[in-house]
Amino acid sequence: MLRAGYPVSKKVGKACRRNLVKRWLKNSLAALLNEISPGASDLKGVDFIVRVRPEVLKRGYHVVYDKVSGFIKSIALRQEKEVASF
Repeated sequence: MLRAGYPVSKKVGKACRRNLVKRWLKNSLAALLNEISPGASDLKGVDFIVRVRPEVLKRGYHVVYDKVSGFIKSIALRQEKEVASF
């Protein structure tokens, strides 16, 4: 089971801005898990924490989505290689 943590510092902004960033991260992750092949969608044993920098609000949702996408896809490929090696 995949577990994710999204601690967002007060340096990012007030509560409404921090919650916006958390929603971006959660929505990105949910969308990506629907895209990944059914065999790798479990991502068993994966825990990660996303550290958010203050400039994330200037960059926007699509940059957040791209960063999360790259990470999740690399983890999925790594797990597929491990399964194939057995």
